[in-house]
Amino acid sequence: GALASERGVTVGCLVELNVGQNRCGVDSAEEVLALAQHVAGVEGLRFCGVQGYQGACQHERSAAARAQISQQVAAQLRAACDMLTAADLKPEIVTGGGTGSFVHDVAAGVLTEVQPGSYLFMDVDYGANEEGFSLFQPALFVLSTVISARPTRVVLDAGLKSHSIESGLPRVLDGPLAGCAVRNGGDEHMVVDLGADAPAAARALRPG
Repeated sequence: GALASERGVTVGCLVELNVGQNRCGVDSAEEVLALAQHVAGVEGLRFCGVQGYQGACQHERSAAARAQISQQVAAQLRAACDMLTAADLKPEIVTGGGTGSFVHDVAAGVLTEVQPGSYLFMDVDYGANEEGFSLFQPALFVLSTVISARPTRVVLDAGLKSHSIESGLPRVLDGPLAGCAVRNGGDEHMVVDLGADAPAAARALRPG
């Protein structure tokens, strides 16, 4: 606050409420109010609102489970907002939500903005949610080449240096290998296993 004041600027601040992510934020509506009051009393700072982000629910596979979590988050945020409003600190901004829960977050009617980000490109893990890719389609892909073809597998030149596996292995979404099982082949390779039901076009692939 002192630095902002010295430079003649005012910094807007959000108070984060821990709504189940157990990462950052204070743990109760009372603590939200106390911190907001502190911010409001510091020259160079301005209390703007509350953040409550529940990232852990974004990849809950069941839409019903995500809706339930979203309702719980909304109740926590509503309690904090009511307490702030009663203390003449009505929040201008109430922010939260994400790609996996934004439909339910908006329906709860507490947030003034939602924070989806992954929707821009989407990924395989979001595609595994109950809705699949019905709301947003993948928009970023890795183009790879067959570098080895055997009767039971095809090897592509796209390994860990080409894609992440922190949320699971990639999928082949198009072409004759679509739907075939994929396994990690190291930094430069991805192995696609050709099961008994693999199409003839997959078995006909050749390097290049």
